[in-house]
Amino acid sequence: MYVSPRWRAMIGLDDDEPFLPKREVWLQILHPDEVESIAPRLIEHLKRQTPHFEIEHRIRHRDGSWRWMLTRGQALYDEHTGRAYRMAGSLADINERKRAEEQLLYGALHDNLTGLANRALFTDLLEFALGRVERDASYLCAVLCLNLERFRYINDSFGHEVGDQILKITAQRLSKVRRNGDVLARLGGDEFALLLDDISGVEDTIEFTKRMLSELGQPVCVEGHEVYPGARVGIALSATRYGHPEEMIRDADTAMHRAKSHSTAKFEIFDGSMQGSMLRALKMEQEIRRGLEAREFCAYYQPIIDLASGMITSFEALVRWQKPDGMVQPAEFIPLAEELGLINQIGLQMLQMATAQIALWQAEFPTQDLRVSVNLSARQFHQADLLKQVDDAISRAGIGAHSLKLEVTESIMMDNSVAIVDVVKALRSRGIQILMDDFGTGYSSLSYLHRFPSNSLKIDCSFVRRMTEEKESTEIVRTIILLGHNLGMSIIAEGVETPEQLAALREMGCDFAQGYYMSRPIPAQEATALVARGLRW
Repeated sequence: MYVSPRWRAMIGLDDDEPFLPKREVWLQILHPDEVESIAPRLIEHLKRQTPHFEIEHRIRHRDGSWRWMLTRGQALYDEHTGRAYRMAGSLADINERKRAEEQLLYGALHDNLTGLANRALFTDLLEFALGRVERDASYLCAVLCLNLERFRYINDSFGHEVGDQILKITAQRLSKVRRNGDVLARLGGDEFALLLDDISGVEDTIEFTKRMLSELGQPVCVEGHEVYPGARVGIALSATRYGHPEEMIRDADTAMHRAKSHSTAKFEIFDGSMQGSMLRALKMEQEIRRGLEAREFCAYYQPIIDLASGMITSFEALVRWQKPDGMVQPAEFIPLAEELGLINQIGLQMLQMATAQIALWQAEFPTQDLRVSVNLSARQFHQADLLKQVDDAISRAGIGAHSLKLEVTESIMMDNSVAIVDVVKALRSRGIQILMDDFGTGYSSLSYLHRFPSNSLKIDCSFVRRMTEEKESTEIVRTIILLGHNLGMSIIAEGVETPEQLAALREMGCDFAQGYYMSRPIPAQEATALVARGLRW
């Protein structure tokens, strides 16, 4: 057996380093996983069953690493016996090519950002698990699909680099809680999936989900701000007996969207009724898009009265959907519109309608300086052209910026990003008033009042309605009024339904009030007639 200097160099041997040229020595440096496959291929060629010998395999380098080689050879045969008596060949280093192939294969099956399995690999592995379900009646598995909460807002506020960092941290946290045998994948965007292998039942899955949500709920420091990504999770169990992995992923995704549509539920387990809900949601999405094109969304106006004079001083514009077959209330379409991002188009139409109505009222009632407040959703705040939309609506209507008020909720303040605060400051610099809606619920904090530049606080209706019955609610209302006044803000009480509530608010020094006691939200024509009557409360 002879080996060339080039052959020696490829395996890391120096010129003077001994190498015993024997078949047994050559076999010793072959990768053990491939020795058994090399021998049969070599025998096939020596028996003239193949025209030449060729195989890709690994060989141990002198430094201990394994290098991929391409070995080729051809035997010479004795004319009389037909037996091979000599074989010559070559060895080519294909390590870089094999490494590139492995990287391509890895990239085809893994997410580049997080290194997790991608949808293709996850689907393949889930298919194996479902095959086991068919073979073993005692085996159960579950698929968890999860979306990060407020990820879009983090991306829009801090940029995609920060968003990518959040996704990497999420992948690390999920890997931390993953059990041996489980499969973790990033399906795309901020959607992740887990295949829980060999579970004992639904309780096992719920316990894992809670532990996972607790880990994901830990704060992340982003540019000096604590961000709480959180997640909503949908669960599908193999007990349903799925025929295809895509069906199980679909059902887990459906359950996840159900969890996203409920403000309190962090996770949902799929059941058959959800499929019907999803189909209805898809149908409503199509109808919302058609309704936007047909401008079926309209503004209803609820009066806000000045408690000092008892007269109407402004209105809140509230969206209604007037379909050809009847009216649709906001609770039926707003959550879906928020999720789909269609709330931006609805909000723009509301802004345009409200500013146009302000112009009509100011022309008809020039001495009353009527104003209108319009609600802004969190999604609208993250539009790059929000300021332009507001400027264009005011300019087109030909009104003063002071006539428009914009209402924002505490959930927007929770974002607490520099970008949002800058937008609010820019709006206020135009003379537009900012109203903090639903104050006193959720995550209210005095620190928000300090950092979030608003003109008015709107006391949530839940406190106002219980005010004459519960001392605690009365004191909360009184405290909010005092707090707002001390910070130079005016106070608006929502949900006034009785004369006793109105009288109590006057006694406490509240500035404005709105509610069913004065008027429900009504179409613009009825609101105009209400102003013309000059009523006092």
